[in-house]
Amino acid sequence: MLRHPRWLLLLALSACVATPVPGPSSDDPNFGFTEGEPSDEREDAPFDWGAKFDRPAPYTVPDDLPELVDPEIIVSLEGLTVHLFDRETGFSRVYPTGVGTLGRSGQSVTPTGHFATGADTGNGWWYVPTRWDPAYFEGYPFLRLTTRNSNGYNTYGLHGPITNPLQRGYVSHGCMRMAKHDIVELFFLVKDQPSTPVTIQQEVEVDAVGEPVDVGFEAALYAPGDAIAYGASVGPRGTESFIGDACDDHADCGGYAGATDVFCHPAGFCTQKCQGYCPDQPGRAATFCAVDPTWPRRGICASKPGPENHDCATVPGTVPEMASRFIGASAAPDATSPICAPSS
Repeated sequence: MLRHPRWLLLLALSACVATPVPGPSSDDPNFGFTEGEPSDEREDAPFDWGAKFDRPAPYTVPDDLPELVDPEIIVSLEGLTVHLFDRETGFSRVYPTGVGTLGRSGQSVTPTGHFATGADTGNGWWYVPTRWDPAYFEGYPFLRLTTRNSNGYNTYGLHGPITNPLQRGYVSHGCMRMAKHDIVELFFLVKDQPSTPVTIQQEVEVDAVGEPVDVGFEAALYAPGDAIAYGASVGPRGTESFIGDACDDHADCGGYAGATDVFCHPAGFCTQKCQGYCPDQPGRAATFCAVDPTWPRRGICASKPGPENHDCATVPGTVPEMASRFIGASAAPDATSPICAPSS
């Protein structure tokens, strides 16, 4: 694809940001909501949207998609882009998007930070191939993210356009809207990739050679292992403390993909509250959502014994023990697993 001079791209992007598509109006089914998908906060909201409806998908599942190895997604709120890429295979695709409407601060209500897709691709709560409820999703995929709203609900995700055609601007109540063909392609490219990292940043994304990323231009990818220059609104990813790392207080923990309700356990290791599932990270010990033996009413993410933590020897205040899964309000099945359990 053609690469235009940087100043020309910046001019085009600044024009797009300066004059975005107007916010949602009263004929938009999401009008008035600013914290993710509102129906997901209903008391009867099902945890498997896909299994609830026995209807054929309104689209054809692509059968010619490449197999990704280590995909990642960067969403730019100012650039109005969703960038899916895989540095291992060289795959890169930039999609237009409609993000959260502008709030009182003048910034989009879509939250920024390092997040992830669901930890279990078999859980229909996270990976919904045909979502029909509410009706305006029209049976297209809904890819839910780990970020939560102020009430603690996972209401944000990537989904279809809601309005036809897609309005590329500050138009949603927090989710990332995509054209129908685009959400189908993206969904099935990452469907079998649990905990795909998703970064939502305020700034226009820049590629490995400093060029702004936009639809229709080929982004230069960073080499595998190189640090990506994320926007200042989110900072770097990958150097954050993870589940099982030593800590002295809550400030020592968090910042990684899927980090929600993070805290420093009294035993001295980083963890987070959980229901059913926990995030994993390459190069780190696998995790398990277990009943906290020091507080059985809650679930905590615990490291599993393995070579990464020398069978729990490097996880402070723990010993290897079998533990039951903490299910909570999730749809996760009963399970047990060895974990690095708090010893007191």
